[in-house]
Amino acid sequence: MFTYPENKKILVLSTPATFVSEMALCNLSQVPVNILKIISFLKSRNNYVLYINLHYGDLETQPDILSSNWKKKPASIEGNAELDMNIGGRSPEWLKNKLNTIDFKPDYLWISCSFSFDYDLVEEYLTIIKERFPYIKVVLGGDFVRSAPFLGKKLKADYTFTGRIVEADTMKPDFSVSDYWSYG
Repeated sequence: MFTYPENKKILVLSTPATFVSEMALCNLSQVPVNILKIISFLKSRNNYVLYINLHYGDLETQPDILSSNWKKKPASIEGNAELDMNIGGRSPEWLKNKLNTIDFKPDYLWISCSFSFDYDLVEEYLTIIKERFPYIKVVLGGDFVRSAPFLGKKLKADYTFTGRIVEADTMKPDFSVSDYWSYG
């Protein structure tokens, strides 16, 4: 049984969505409010929480970020077609650079993803994080493991949440994790 951490150092990561066209079909820069509530919940347990927002950057870098080409991905029922995938947020290279600026050893990584289709993006981010922090405990959540719980095992997560954290639902979102917010 998972015990919510207390007095720990935690990285919280929310992954951006991927898309195939020149332009995303929806606003991909919005941070899920539930992530901000989870951050509040973790802080209420006397944890130090560092949020790494992979959804978007500042106004100067946003156009480059939204056109970030990632990789070719198999598609179609047979898997013999390939799609050029873009990331609607910050690249894996950006994450590597960001992790190098962290001057403490985190105990946990809490990572959330919305779409099971983006499983391999989560896998790539986890590989990068484990290279920098090999002993970090990984906690997965979000709709991608809620709809496909086996992905938690496949990604070798220490803990996988397939339900809601009821205690976090009542928390106020922690908007202090970002210096800039865009409201459409």
